[in-house]
Amino acid sequence: MDVAKYKLKISGMIPRDYPYLNARVSSKGAQLLDKNDYESLLKMEANGIARKMEEGQYSREINELGSKLDGTELVEAALKRNASRILSDLVEMSPESMERILKVYLRRYDIESLKRILQLKKQGKAFEELESPGFDYTEEELESLFEKDFEEMIEAIEFDRSLVDYSEYLQPDMDLDEFESAIDKAYFDELEELADITGNKKLEGFIRSELEYENLRIVLRLKKYGVEPEEIREKCFNTDSSDLVKNCTDAESFEECMKHLEASDWDTGSSESLEDIEHRLKVSRLRKALKTLRTEPLGLAPIMAFALAKMVEVENLRIMVQAKETGAQTEDEIRENLVIAE
Repeated sequence: MDVAKYKLKISGMIPRDYPYLNARVSSKGAQLLDKNDYESLLKMEANGIARKMEEGQYSREINELGSKLDGTELVEAALKRNASRILSDLVEMSPESMERILKVYLRRYDIESLKRILQLKKQGKAFEELESPGFDYTEEELESLFEKDFEEMIEAIEFDRSLVDYSEYLQPDMDLDEFESAIDKAYFDELEELADITGNKKLEGFIRSELEYENLRIVLRLKKYGVEPEEIREKCFNTDSSDLVKNCTDAESFEECMKHLEASDWDTGSSESLEDIEHRLKVSRLRKALKTLRTEPLGLAPIMAFALAKMVEVENLRIMVQAKETGAQTEDEIRENLVIAE
């Protein structure tokens, strides 16, 4: 594929607005669960959550699967099917130029699915344990990939019309950790290419924020364990693209890193626990996305923001029903693990 020609096709082809698409996205955004919805669901068991989901945006999937599954299995299968459908609908209703941009952004969910099936393969587990939905990769294609040897799986991975050549990043002899790092790097390199070529400032800002979030998670974790700045830079995705990430990476200690973060627009709370800080970053990321979705009536960024908020909701519901099934967590403990914008 001629990547340069593909870039030219995207660049400069973004209309000023997408009134129909944005109206649809705004309608879908209004259906996202809020804090009060989650509080109600927390008081229910898995079957009750499924019945509640049947009343709203998940009704189609609950009805399709309800005769074969129930409880946790029903909710998890409905979530996976609903997420795949919603993401596919976004692409199908989009103008051609927007379709290409969405496919690049939504590729992250294919990558999560690919990482998961390689993890399952290495652990000797069954394909049926895959929870994350595919997007470009259908469930049938993922299962076909799963039937290959580990090295053959890596060699067979490809994405149509991508902005970077993923085969240049992935090698068949990689171990699982190397593969996960390499495919993440390829994706975020592609995302940066997307930010550079669209010419849409709000979309570029949204993508830069996503990249900054991913880098901050890496920097905080490594800084906490005393890893040197040079090694941290090797693990991150272009630290020079964000002054905050650069300052946090170069900080002499975790405490100094936190001071930079606390002075930024990322909300990290007052906890010193790395787990709590990372959770607050996730909440802050969701809050930024919802603000974009609600305050920008037209354009590309709110569509991306909806996709992110939707996938956060899917993960929240999955966490909730799994915790309800095991009974190992209290209501307060489950609440602490959910990513909810206040």
